[in-house]
Amino acid sequence: MINSTTISRITRFLLLFILIITFLQQDKVYAWGWETHRYINENAVDYLPPELDFFQDHRDYLREHSTDPDIDDLPGYYHYIDIDYYPEFFEGT
Repeated sequence: MINSTTISRITRFLLLFILIITFLQQDKVYAWGWETHRYINENAVDYLPPELDFFQDHRDYLREHSTDPDIDDLPGYYHYIDIDYYPEFFEGT
């Protein structure tokens, strides 16, 4: 028969196991990574309108420099665009 002590031990073991797996998978949790930046920039130009061929012609440059913001030692909040500060984005202009 399983008593409460056995259940408590099993619960502790499972929690410890989940915690260990979580720490081992931590690099995958932050899986955005440099290659993903490069992949997105390289392929995003395929979806631009024809009048923006400049970007198509510079696909390799965009790919190679897509990770430049990650090299900077400044805090992470300098790395992101707060779209709320750009109302023209929502107006479509």
